[in-house]
Amino acid sequence: MMPSLALRRTALSLIALMTGMGPTILLAQDAPSPAQDDRIVVEGRRAGELARLIENLAPLRGGRQIAKWEWSVCVGVVGLEAGHAGFLRDRIEATARTLKIPVDAKRDCEPNIVIVFTDRPRDVLLDIRKRAPELLRDPQYGFARKSEWEELLMPRPVTWMGLDEIDLSEAGGAVSRLRKQTRQRLVKTVAVIDAGDIADVTWGQLGDYLCLVTLSRPKLVPNYESSTILGLFGLRDRSRTDPALRPVLKSLAMTQIDRSVLANLYAMDGRRPALTQRKILRAGVAKDLGEKDLGTK
Repeated sequence: MMPSLALRRTALSLIALMTGMGPTILLAQDAPSPAQDDRIVVEGRRAGELARLIENLAPLRGGRQIAKWEWSVCVGVVGLEAGHAGFLRDRIEATARTLKIPVDAKRDCEPNIVIVFTDRPRDVLLDIRKRAPELLRDPQYGFARKSEWEELLMPRPVTWMGLDEIDLSEAGGAVSRLRKQTRQRLVKTVAVIDAGDIADVTWGQLGDYLCLVTLSRPKLVPNYESSTILGLFGLRDRSRTDPALRPVLKSLAMTQIDRSVLANLYAMDGRRPALTQRKILRAGVAKDLGEKDLGTK
């Protein structure tokens, strides 16, 4: 089943508004190969903390099932020179393939994963608010509150959002079977990168960061810890005043927790009820990390 015409129009208008947001960003850092990224060792943590982290990395939104990609992904990178754009695109596509997500690698495919580099991120986000507000919250579940938009517009190195929908293709119209036969599917993810605020991280680290952001659509919350790649920029900022953290920053990549969340998310039956999915995901990650019990709530 392919996206609706309305969603296609949203995709095209989004690309159109982004291509006019300023000159291509040229960055000086070299792109390391994935093999050059060291892996951080994740230490044990309290079960409650780990359960909350898993919920942030692969959230239930509004009590719905966890959304994930069900059809082919097409990665588009806007505002970056070709070499580094290709590196990031290849990184996301390679990770998608390891998760058995279909990848449309044709260069003329219509992007449903959109990565935007800009020196005016607030302007891009304001245009998204005007032209594609459904990327923050699907209107069928209620319009986004003012506080949600204010949070989205807060300055940060990377801001992400997306759109998912209910797949009823296996429901057969039978109301009694809806809960068992529906699934929540990602339709589009967008990441807006402030090109002026990504210094002191490698292209490999940024690529891993964008893999997690675009394939699991985590919650956009501040202060992720360095047990996840989403703690990258917080760790970077702290390392600027604490030299002892610089080796930790240098070694940070997609962590064991990140990989486990993605692997268990995409191995899980998308038709399972939302709370069952949460339990399955927690159990799978706990097993991978050698934890006994993360709770069932």
